[in-house]
Amino acid sequence: MPLADWVEVKGKHVTTIYVTHEHGDHYLGAPILLARFPDARLVSSATVVKQIRPQFATPIVEKYWRPMFNGRVADGQVLPDVLADNVIDLEGHQITAHDVGQSDCEHSTFLHLEDASAVVVGDIAYNGVHMHLGYTDHAKRLAWIETIRSVATLGAQTVIAATAGPSRQRTHRNAWTRAFGISRTSTASTRTESRSPTSSRRCSHCTVTG
Repeated sequence: MPLADWVEVKGKHVTTIYVTHEHGDHYLGAPILLARFPDARLVSSATVVKQIRPQFATPIVEKYWRPMFNGRVADGQVLPDVLADNVIDLEGHQITAHDVGQSDCEHSTFLHLEDASAVVVGDIAYNGVHMHLGYTDHAKRLAWIETIRSVATLGAQTVIAATAGPSRQRTHRNAWTRAFGISRTSTASTRTESRSPTSSRRCSHCTVTG
C-alpha cells in the first residue's frame, strides 16, 4: 500500500512531515504527501536543510535520482522548513529531533518519542538489509558506530528504521542487532537481544549482519 494511502486509512490529521537527512530518497516524495495532506508542513533540522538546499541548484535530481527511480520523482520539489526548537507536538506528546552526525551520510538526525520509548532513526540503522556504505570510509564507519551507540543510550524499545527488508517487523531487536550489529561494548539492553547468525561481515571494530 502506498504511504499516503496507509496514512489516510489511519484517520489521522497529518500536521508534520520530517526529513531525517539529505539523501533524495528521503525527501523527493514530499510533494505527493503535501498534496494529499495540505495542512502538513515539511520540516527538518537546520543542518539537514542546509545540506538539501544546494541540491536544488544542481542537476542531481534529474541526472541521478530520477533515472534511479525510473522517472518516478515528483515535480515541484519543496525545501523543508527548519524545525523550530527541534520539537514536534504529537497529540500532546513531545517528539524531539536530534542532530547526531554520521550514518550513511555525514549529517543525520533522528526523532525521539520518549513517552512511547521509541526512536525514528532514518538510515542510522537498517532493518534486515545491508546498509549503504558508498559514501563512507573506515573513519566514517567508526563514527557511524558511535552514532548508533549514542542513540542506543536512550534505551528505546521501538526503533523505526527507514530502510527495511519487506518481511521485517520494525522492532528494537531487528533494527539494532540484525540491521547493524554493534560491537561488544554496546548497551546492556541491546546485548540481551540475539544476533542473526546469517550473513555476518566483520571489520576490526564491528559485526555487520544482513
